[in-house]
Amino acid sequence: MRIPNNIKSFLLSLALLSGVWMHAISQDLHFSQFYEAPLLRNPALAGIFTGDYRIQGVYRDQWNSFTNAYRTGSLNGEYKWPVGRSSDYFTTAFEVLYDKAGTAALTTTELLPALNYHKSLSNEKAMYLSVGFMGGLVAGLRAGMAYNTWPLMDGHFIPTLNNLYIMAPTWVNHFENALTVQFQHRMVAYLIVALALLQAWLAVRGGNGPARGRALLVAAVALSQAVIGIITLVLVVPLWAGILHQLGGVLLLTAATVHAQRLVAGPAPQSPARA
Repeated sequence: MRIPNNIKSFLLSLALLSGVWMHAISQDLHFSQFYEAPLLRNPALAGIFTGDYRIQGVYRDQWNSFTNAYRTGSLNGEYKWPVGRSSDYFTTAFEVLYDKAGTAALTTTELLPALNYHKSLSNEKAMYLSVGFMGGLVAGLRAGMAYNTWPLMDGHFIPTLNNLYIMAPTWVNHFENALTVQFQHRMVAYLIVALALLQAWLAVRGGNGPARGRALLVAAVALSQAVIGIITLVLVVPLWAGILHQLGGVLLLTAATVHAQRLVAGPAPQSPARA
């Protein structure tokens, strides 16, 4: 089945939007045995191990002579996917970082999906060029706790410009204003769901086949992710819901990326029929 270019454009846009991340300033994470947290060092290190998958955990409990000293933890998982019949492989990974310190309970929570591609440079020995990408949510503003109603926030579906851009300079609001950050998050989520449903509708109209099934899967994951996000808000961001919401984001990014890649690659060539 030939997929129209507009569906490909929608899927590529959806894959990019799924990886949108926001950043909030907080304390830096560090480990004494930093080499045990490879994704924290460099996402290009994902997949560089013997085997098909790897799960690692690190916990640091340091300076106990101080009141409420640092408690830092890391948990990451990686899985390698072969690429065709070549020696290349693709790695998907996910890392969770948590840090809490001081009587003020300064807290950082980072949920970071990663994608990595390993290009084989030799057929005779293990030599690869590795390129990794990592992006995610670094939570520190507690915007979901401050604005935990839906569909309205601060009493409006679209807050007033005076409140959205109350800080100076203007650009700082996109990173430091909890209201603006939460509003951006919601609007991007609405756009992703709309694109997912639109590309699924266009795929269904275009006929049957694997592309239709993948399009419906992307739409289902996007809708589920939106529902989980709403539940996370109204429950005032319990830890289990926050983690589930971030895992849903990883699943959506993975599904959209795989779908877009297969649409761009086109159908697999069929072997000629034997006489």
